[in-house]
Amino acid sequence: VTRRVRILVLALLALLASPPASAVLLATGDGTGNTQPPADDPGWYSVGNQAGATAVYLGEGWVITANHVSNANPVFAGVSYTMVPGSVQQLQGPGGGLADLKIFRVNPFPPLPALALLPGPPPVNSEVVMIGRGRDRGAAASWNGFTGWYHGSTATMRWGTNRVSAANLDVLSTRAFEMSFSQTGGTPFEAQAATGDSGGAVFVKSGGVWYLAGILFAVGPYQNQPSNRALFGDATYAAQLSAYAATLDAVADGRTDWVHLLKDFTEDFNPTLAKAAKDMAKVKAGKETDVKCELCGKPM
Repeated sequence: VTRRVRILVLALLALLASPPASAVLLATGDGTGNTQPPADDPGWYSVGNQAGATAVYLGEGWVITANHVSNANPVFAGVSYTMVPGSVQQLQGPGGGLADLKIFRVNPFPPLPALALLPGPPPVNSEVVMIGRGRDRGAAASWNGFTGWYHGSTATMRWGTNRVSAANLDVLSTRAFEMSFSQTGGTPFEAQAATGDSGGAVFVKSGGVWYLAGILFAVGPYQNQPSNRALFGDATYAAQLSAYAATLDAVADGRTDWVHLLKDFTEDFNPTLAKAAKDMAKVKAGKETDVKCELCGKPM
């Protein structure tokens, strides 16, 4: 993990500098499959396109993606939804730092069900389904004895599978879990994140229920590995959403909006209240007029 984390920032910058695209890179077959929802669908239609990257619809009008993904109107199932101005919030992690995660509201609400969030970190070795809009698989590639594929020039939304290799990591100020691209002993549709997958979804099934466990945001290549390729042994990192449950729960039940509204109200109202208190004190001190009281005859 350490050798990868040291160069994650460079890997992320390389992803941002590359052209936008759309699908997790799939090791199975010729790499062109899985462009339709899986038979046991964890939430295919809740994953959409945002500025050439990926975003996930949480429910109640809220969308989540990686913070480094450009702000734009997301598209779900071919329909564009308007990002509500001023609704973007970057999430704060357990350590108090800002994570590579943000949420925002859209209008109107997409006709999609709310996703269930995994309440804790995904168990190590648990199988996950990744859905994203990163590069398709290109020609075979090798480097320093490691094999894999180049990122292709085409793009299609795709799903793949992997296993959690580590959890509760801190990567780029973001609490995260890791998945490793395995050549042998991997999952049936072994996949690795590629350019454009940032903001994609990672689902895990527990007790017969699918949960959204993470949001794709970074990759972990080998030291000095050339960009634009996925090699066996590379890592994919997803923001561990259970670490941000308090913020996401507050959003879901409206408390986040209320806190912001109350803050804005008090910032505007407090100066007015202070001015009123000062002026009212002058009134209470009193000032005689020529008008006399009908009862006692004293000046009012």
